Amino acid sequence: MKLGIFTALFQDKPLEDVLRFVAGLGYEMVELPAWKGNPHLNVEAVLADGGRSLLRLVRGYGLEISALSDGREGQLVLGPHDWTVDGWTPVQGADERVRYGSERIKLVAQAAAALEVPVVTGFFGSSVWDKWYNY
Repeated sequence: MKLGIFTALFQDKPLEDVLRFVAGLGYEMVELPAWKGNPHLNVEAVLADGGRSLLRLVRGYGLEISALSDGREGQLVLGPHDWTVDGWTPVQGADERVRYGSERIKLVAQAAAALEVPVVTGFFGSSVWDKWYNY
């Protein structure tokens, strides 16, 4: 088993700084956020170059990628489709949000394949999400 950390904990820092820091702490794996607009992974850039640049960067610090995470956009597949997502989702209406969330999850899965990462994590929504947490 290898010890890993989710880099979304450090979204205020560039990915390279985070990789240097966590490698120095002895971590061996990183899980990377994959939702649109996060500072650590651009899905479209990964797909454009087959993941080569990102893999080179991560491996340069002796790390491996354990998973890509798209909890933010993935939750749109089943909702909520209310005010709790209005601040970050680029589309309006339940049908458009389901479509957007589904398409983003597919893109993240394609990016994971390009990076040879076997796991995509996320949330797939809940009708009571706003009762205990919201973005």
